[in-house]
Amino acid sequence: MRRSMASRGGWLLAGLLLTGPSRLSAAQLPPDARAMLTEAYPKERQAVVNVLKRLYPGSADEIDTLVRRIADEKKLQVEQLGLIQGLRGEVSIGGYYSTGNTKERGASGTIAVRHEGKRWVNAFDVEADIKTEDGIKTTERAAANYIARRNFEGSRWFAAAGLRYERAPFAGLSRRFGQFIAPGYQLLSSEHVKWDVLAGPGARETRYVDG
Repeated sequence: MRRSMASRGGWLLAGLLLTGPSRLSAAQLPPDARAMLTEAYPKERQAVVNVLKRLYPGSADEIDTLVRRIADEKKLQVEQLGLIQGLRGEVSIGGYYSTGNTKERGASGTIAVRHEGKRWVNAFDVEADIKTEDGIKTTERAAANYIARRNFEGSRWFAAAGLRYERAPFAGLSRRFGQFIAPGYQLLSSEHVKWDVLAGPGARETRYVDG
């Protein structure tokens, strides 16, 4: 449905460009203008706005109002997302078994879950790795992270807090807990690059394997 609407908007935009601004400058904004702006991807919307304003200079205020209304509707949709609608993640599980001079078995897995809302972003991930040789465990590692982020509307500032658990006895760690809380600032946010910085107090407790 989105593709068909976007295609329809693209044909309309092409037709408007071929018609030329001289004949359309005094015309009213076409009914399909809203569909064009709504179905356009965020990176495309500004180009559509520029074309519409050039073709319909008398409707510039109406176009700006329409864009703001669409943005407000998108924000409202994000606010009303349920737990499932705003959830995304991935799971990876693998394992192996080999025989020969040594019998080896191993398994590993990762789970990453992220829930994004207008104000809150929650991210949780778990990873584990285990291996045995001739029935003797030679690798054991597990880690879990949870980060909560609170965004502030109309600002690049945010607040974040996180927890981490780690266990790796063959690396000398019986268990390790870590936590932090910090303000942060978004230095850069684009389609391809996101760069955040944050600084604040944290603590870590480590229990080492005896010996």
